[in-house]
Amino acid sequence: AAAYRYQRIGLPFLAKLVSKVTLQDWVSPLTYYATSLLLILIATSMAARYFAREGYNPALALFWSLGFGTQVTQLNGLPDGAADALLIIALLSLVQGYRWFYAVAVTFAALSREAYTIIPLGFMLGMALQQLHEQRWHAFHPRALWQLIRQGYYHAIPVAIVIGWQYFLFLRFGVSASSEAAGILDWPLLQSLRYLKEGILGHHSLVGTGIQA
Repeated sequence: AAAYRYQRIGLPFLAKLVSKVTLQDWVSPLTYYATSLLLILIATSMAARYFAREGYNPALALFWSLGFGTQVTQLNGLPDGAADALLIIALLSLVQGYRWFYAVAVTFAALSREAYTIIPLGFMLGMALQQLHEQRWHAFHPRALWQLIRQGYYHAIPVAIVIGWQYFLFLRFGVSASSEAAGILDWPLLQSLRYLKEGILGHHSLVGTGIQA
């Protein structure tokens, strides 16, 4: 599933930048893991400071950073924990008014975990519905639509970049990334139950027919 894996370029790209800054000629495993861990630490710190400022216990941030999913994906070199961290950084930046920093962080979040494209898309949809509510049919005027894009450019940029990257992958591999995710994006535990059934019946699709004792 090369196209599906290549769409998650966000964390590897950041690790490459770190390797360049530290004058390395390749991305070592240490650099890759350190980059992912650094993102998690930054997101935890930002979340803790935000909770403290809002009057909540800053230790609440540890529920995510020390959570099972974050730790497993970090230890196994998967981009999910780093993608969550980038999303947290993006949303907290948006809350504090740092729109460009939000745009960059949410772009890398979506490039690390494609499902997070729905975040800027959701914001854009909300702005469009609000404008439609305020202006009625005038919201469909080209000038009004252009004004909407100008106001929400920090949401539109990440979406445009992700779409462009998906199109590049389609040209490069000849298939869409989503078409290779049939065995990945499925009902929960479906593959586990399938493999369990095959093991009980004695003919596993990955191992073959068992040997009778």
